[in-house]
Amino acid sequence: MKIAYGVLVVAACVLAAPAARAQDDKQELKKKLLDEISKKLDEEMKRILEEMGKLIDEEIARFRGRKPDAPPAAPGGAPGFLGVERDPDQPGEDDFKAWKVEGGVRIFVMEGGPAEKSGLKEGDVITEVEGKKVREWAELPESLRGRKAGDKVKVKLIRGKEAQEITVTLGKRPERPADPAPPSAPDDFKKTEGKPGRLGISPGDATGKGMAIDSVTAGTPAAAAGILPGDVLTKLNDTAIWKESDLEAFMKKSKAGMKVDVTVLRGGEEKRFSVVLAER
Repeated sequence: MKIAYGVLVVAACVLAAPAARAQDDKQELKKKLLDEISKKLDEEMKRILEEMGKLIDEEIARFRGRKPDAPPAAPGGAPGFLGVERDPDQPGEDDFKAWKVEGGVRIFVMEGGPAEKSGLKEGDVITEVEGKKVREWAELPESLRGRKAGDKVKVKLIRGKEAQEITVTLGKRPERPADPAPPSAPDDFKKTEGKPGRLGISPGDATGKGMAIDSVTAGTPAAAAGILPGDVLTKLNDTAIWKESDLEAFMKKSKAGMKVDVTVLRGGEEKRFSVVLAER
């Protein structure tokens, strides 16, 4: 009887061993699966937080009234270039209501640029780019963020009274030509020690980006440098010019013969001129 009992005990141990191993394998598999799920969740949460961070940065930048910093160019290509400029004569609210759109930007097309080659025309009003609404000029470059030269984008626009959609192949922004050497000052612009300086422009309205130039007097330093009526004056040297009082404050401290760097906006493009102030 003792021998039989011993045999039964040994047999029970032998049968129990595979069951124990199976339980261990199950627990190990469960642990591996949980570890893998945890890793995937961590990666997804990190991605979501990064996307939320970008959206928050863009909203903060928009709230502060400036465009967010442009992202680096996509690997293997230069940033995409549309080739349009802002037409000063923009549509009004009545136009947008008639067209049943929230807003838009009337454009000039640059000669030989991607927009002109793709069929856009002067006077077209762009309302959307790749599904992104374009209600004002600042939203047009924003709609092209991350695009590179060679990419195709769908542009919705109003031409006349008709809505159209045109696919534009973006190009590479042309290199900006070097600024011409400033013209030498005529004899009557030469320095006159201690006397007030004269630039030769008449102030216009504040535009939110600077002060519009109402007129330019012939034969003055501004006229000789190529500054035009309608330019928006933004800086004199490093002094920001927002309105007429800013211009007056600068000129009160300026003397004839003083060299001044003049920064203006013309058709949305920044231009710089170097002038020598004449005697007032």
